[in-house]
Amino acid sequence: MNILAVDDDPVNLNVLVGILSSGPYTITTAGSAREALDLLGTQSWIC
Repeated sequence: MNILAVDDDPVNLNVLVGILSSGPYTITTAGSAREALDLLGTQSWIC
């Protein structure tokens, strides 16, 4: 399962990744909405 974590604050993004990394997920991060939109077409995501 793939999760796309998006936040423009690196501290918040790191906290989120820390919480989600204990699960059976592949986590990809994006630091902006533009970056997230670019990544959305690259694979299947959990919505």
